[in-house]
Amino acid sequence: MNKDFALVVDFDGTLIDSSNYKQSLFLLAKDFGVALIKANLAYKKTTEKQPFTVGRFSKILFLKNIQKQKQFQAKAKLIFIEPKQYNFLGVEKFLNNLQKTYELYLLTYGEKSHQLMKLKQSQLANFFNSIIVTTQAGKHDKLAKLHEKWGKQIAVLDDSADVCNIAKSLGIKSFQIRKGLKDEAYYNKLRLRINNYFQ
Repeated sequence: MNKDFALVVDFDGTLIDSSNYKQSLFLLAKDFGVALIKANLAYKKTTEKQPFTVGRFSKILFLKNIQKQKQFQAKAKLIFIEPKQYNFLGVEKFLNNLQKTYELYLLTYGEKSHQLMKLKQSQLANFFNSIIVTTQAGKHDKLAKLHEKWGKQIAVLDDSADVCNIAKSLGIKSFQIRKGLKDEAYYNKLRLRINNYFQ
């Protein structure tokens, strides 16, 4: 069924608790004898100029110790075993309600295989009409293309102020998602705000 309106939805921090996922990585690093401060610095260095990957993170953590790098990467895969582990409460109901009215695009920043691995664990992919992974932090080019297609009948949901400002500069309505934990009550209020905007 063709829908009259579309939503471009962010992934990390909007639908899943990426800070909790990061803590899982740091705890794993601790098991390998890496102090929290060092793990945090390594994470920041990994994401300075490009999207995060476990491979780059392990190389920074263990430098030339290839064996430890491989061991860490193998253990890190276990972080993605439990389905929906990092999903915010109420997110599935939220997306299920939205998909009845809106064309849903997932627009996520990151390295493609890493983002798709997290998406598979979340089991949220089926709610979306299209999944777009970009390595452009501001998402400008992808948003511009979607705006060309939908005009004023599209809105962005993102926890990044930068992305929301870019959307605004393109003439796209944005709903900035609050940082931190979210629950069903929060998503219910957000859905009402979205519906009221498009009415």
